[in-house]
Amino acid sequence: MIDKIGLKTTLRELVAYKILEPNENEVIECARLSGELHKRGIRSGDPNMILYYDPKDDPGCRREVLIPVDKEIKGIKTKMMPEMKVAFIVFIGTDKPMEYYYEELYKYIDSEDLKPASHTINFAHSHADFAKNGVDEMSSGMSCNDCHQQSFCQECHEGENLDETTHPLNYAFTHALEAQSKEKDCNVCHQDQQFCNACHRDYQIYPHNHQQSGWAIAVGGGLHAVEASNDLESCISCHEVNAEEICQPCHQQ
Repeated sequence: MIDKIGLKTTLRELVAYKILEPNENEVIECARLSGELHKRGIRSGDPNMILYYDPKDDPGCRREVLIPVDKEIKGIKTKMMPEMKVAFIVFIGTDKPMEYYYEELYKYIDSEDLKPASHTINFAHSHADFAKNGVDEMSSGMSCNDCHQQSFCQECHEGENLDETTHPLNYAFTHALEAQSKEKDCNVCHQDQQFCNACHRDYQIYPHNHQQSGWAIAVGGGLHAVEASNDLESCISCHEVNAEEICQPCHQQ
C-alpha cells in the first residue's frame, strides 16, 4: 500500500549507482547493489532511488538505480547528485506490482502539473537560449533530451522553421500584423503579457491612435473613451497587467 506520495528536496549527496540495461529489473538490480554494498561494509542511506531519463514506456528508456553512501567505493560507480526537487512515492508491502506504484506516481506528477524549475511562465520563448548554449544549472545538470523526444520539439519547429527558429528574421517589425488579425495565437508561447509590454514601453512603440491629439484628456476622456466603449477587449489586451499604473490615476477620480 502507498504510505506517502509528494514532493521533497533532496540533499546534495554521494550515491552508488548502476546504469540498467533494457532487460534488467529495477527492483532486482537495486537489491543486488544494496547487497554488494552490505558485503563491503558500506553504510548506505535512504531512500533507494530509481531515476528515469525517458518516459518509462519508451523501448530505450534510460534508467539508473541509486543508493546514498557515505564514501567512494572501489569497483562500484559513485557520483555526486545535486540538490533537486523530486516527486516521490513510498510504499509498504508487496501486495501490488511495481508498475502500479509507477502509475500512481505519474498520475500525481500530471495532476500537479510539475515541471523543472527552469520552465518558467515564458519558457516556451526563452528555452532557445538553454538549448543553444547547453545551459543546465537550472535543471540539475539535465539536458533537454533527458525529458523531451525530438517529436516533442517538432510540434513547433517544423515546416518553415527549418533554421530551428520559431519566427523569421525581422519578425519584431512585422509581428503586429499577425497579432492584430489573430492569425496566430501569440499566447501559446508568450503567456506573460509583460513580455510584450516591456518591449513596447522601452522602445516607445504604441498603437497609431494613441498618438492622436486628444487621445486622453481630463474632461470626458477624449478619443480613448470612445474606442474603449466600442472595443474594450482591445484595451484590456495590453493594459490588463498595468491598469493600476496607466488607468487608475484618472479613473479613480
